[in-house]
Amino acid sequence: MFRCILLVAIIFSFAQLINCDEGKFDKKEKALDRIEFNKPIIYKNLLEAKKRIKNNESVLILAYQKLIKDAKEELKKGPYSVMSKKLVAKSGNKHDYLSMGTYWWPNPKTANGLPYVRKDGLTNPDNIKNTDSRAYNKMLRGVNKLCLAYFFTENEEYATHAAKLLKTWFLNADTKMYPNLKHAQAIPGICAGRGIGLIDTHSLPKMLEMTLLLNSSKSWTKESQKGLQKWVRKYLNWFLTSKNGKRESIEKNNHGTYYDYQVLGYAYFLGDRDLMNQYVLKSKKRFTSQINEKGQQPHEVKRTLSFTYSCFNLRAFIRICEYAELVDKNYWDLKKGSVKKAIGYLLKNAPPDNMENWPHKQIKSIRRRRSYYRVILQIIGTKLKEESFLKAAKNIDEDNVRRKLDYLMYPPKLT
Repeated sequence: MFRCILLVAIIFSFAQLINCDEGKFDKKEKALDRIEFNKPIIYKNLLEAKKRIKNNESVLILAYQKLIKDAKEELKKGPYSVMSKKLVAKSGNKHDYLSMGTYWWPNPKTANGLPYVRKDGLTNPDNIKNTDSRAYNKMLRGVNKLCLAYFFTENEEYATHAAKLLKTWFLNADTKMYPNLKHAQAIPGICAGRGIGLIDTHSLPKMLEMTLLLNSSKSWTKESQKGLQKWVRKYLNWFLTSKNGKRESIEKNNHGTYYDYQVLGYAYFLGDRDLMNQYVLKSKKRFTSQINEKGQQPHEVKRTLSFTYSCFNLRAFIRICEYAELVDKNYWDLKKGSVKKAIGYLLKNAPPDNMENWPHKQIKSIRRRRSYYRVILQIIGTKLKEESFLKAAKNIDEDNVRRKLDYLMYPPKLT
């Protein structure tokens, strides 16, 4: 009799374990199933901003007016193409994207200037002039502004030009960029491209999300959207499997953070639920390894632009947190690697009214990062309902900052 009771108890316990696991599995499945891949993840923010602009709220009007002014200017610019650069990658094919190491300069000790030497934080303008860097970033900014302007005004003219920029850079056979960064961040006399060159596309996921605002436009057809997704799918495959991609994936500083963020962004654009879930889980180690108990980011504060890179890295963590929310994961205030502590560290050591108090090396003006700083404070403050962060963000609420696009993508709450 005892054996029978014991057997029943074991079977019941086993069944409970199975049901428990199935419950967790079902929860994950439901979270993944709820994701709407046809809109930017900040779509609700944009809808809110649109409504408040119609109500003529002064806090957003300056940013909106600046957006429309810029978008009208963008109509006169472009299109841009990798075929326009003066230099050519080592492959000999102009379709291959080419950029050069930002902080690398001619060697003063050699007659031909080779090999180049590194000066951290000091940008060599000649490395930008004749490569794809400038044209790529102009295309990126143009598409972002035009897509947003189309969303807020429903003026087809903006969508038409955005479509032209996208087709020229990504789709048209004669002008498109091949989906790889084999020759990104090349260094004369040292290498034809590097793993850390993958940071060049760190803003691409954001732009891809903005293109989802064109879904209602007649200028951007389903065929065009499928073509762009095909390009991104090939690029993502290269990103994950190439030698350069694998090298970037193991970087321990902002490069590693942006690697994970980019994978998540491309997976979102492609509607790849499994890859999204995989990289949300995988990215958690970035928080624990890069943000210490004080909230300091050791890999970033040792740079010559320590405040700039601390903010830059934190922005990638914010985006990962946003993607994590889609699969019901809360990474905003982890016990180890807390984003809350990271912004708290910045606020303690660089308060808005005395940013120059920052104790680490910063060879360029720290005040130039005020807009970047404000949006980080606002996003994290809003998510965590942390009044000290929101108050600090408001203290940076100046007209020249308020004109930034972030005000429309993350509209501040009225107080």
